Amino acid sequence: MFRTNLDRDVRARPQRVARQTRGGLDVVGVRNLISLPGGELKVVFGLVAEVDEALADRDADRVIEAQKLVAGRRAQEPDVAGREPGDDVTAVSDGGAVLMLTRH
Repeated sequence: MFRTNLDRDVRARPQRVARQTRGGLDVVGVRNLISLPGGELKVVFGLVAEVDEALADRDADRVIEAQKLVAGRRAQEPDVAGREPGDDVTAVSDGGAVLMLTRH
């Protein structure tokens, strides 16, 4: 299954967007708008760019090194508790996965 996803037609993949977190991490992912009773929520789900690039190269050692880099830099992300209501919220995992939520 995973190999099939790697080899699928690039045109069939969702359009990717580039974003940057408040802490300066470059993120590559997909964006969706979700309609909710209180308004719209913009959701970006992706990977830190270094991890994304390493996965694209299909180099396991490079993926591990990129994830280690992310784990070290993740501490630079501003604390969610200090934000005002309505601000964007970003979650970054040690493995390089990123979820960005913004009221739209």
